[in-house]
Amino acid sequence: MKQRFRSSGFFVELIITIVFFAIACCIIVQLFAKAGLMSSEAFDKRGAAAQCQTLCETIKGTGSLDSVLEDGCYEKSGSSVRIFYDRDWKMTTRDAAVFSVTVSTEAVAQTAGSLEKMRFEALKGTTPLYTMSGAQYFEEPAEVQ
Repeated sequence: MKQRFRSSGFFVELIITIVFFAIACCIIVQLFAKAGLMSSEAFDKRGAAAQCQTLCETIKGTGSLDSVLEDGCYEKSGSSVRIFYDRDWKMTTRDAAVFSVTVSTEAVAQTAGSLEKMRFEALKGTTPLYTMSGAQYFEEPAEVQ
C-alpha cells in the first residue's frame, strides 16, 4: 500500500508565499535606492542654485567677482570665469573639483548707460545642474555743464 503525503499542498503554498515576499522586498529595496539617488540629485541642484544666486548677487552688489575669487580656484577666458568647487561647495583647485560654475558676461551699450547680461551655469563634471540669467544696468554719469 502506498502512502500519500498530504502536506505537499502546504509546501507549495509556503513556496508561493516566500516568492511573493521576496519579490515585494526587491521592489521596496529598489524604491529606497531610487529615493536615495533622487535625494542626492536634489541636494546637488539646491547647492548649484544657491551658489549661482550668491555669485549673481555678488556681481550686482560689488560690480565684479574679484572679492570672492581665490587664487588657483578659477579660470578666466575672455568674458567668462569658471570657478571650481568641492563636494561641499567650497572653492578648490581644478584637479580636486566636483562642481564648477561658469559665469559669462556680455555688455550691451544703451543710450544712457550699459546693460550687463550675466549667465550662470553650474555643472557636476560635465553634466549641467542649474542655469540662470541675470542683468544689471549701469548708468553713465551725468555730464556737468
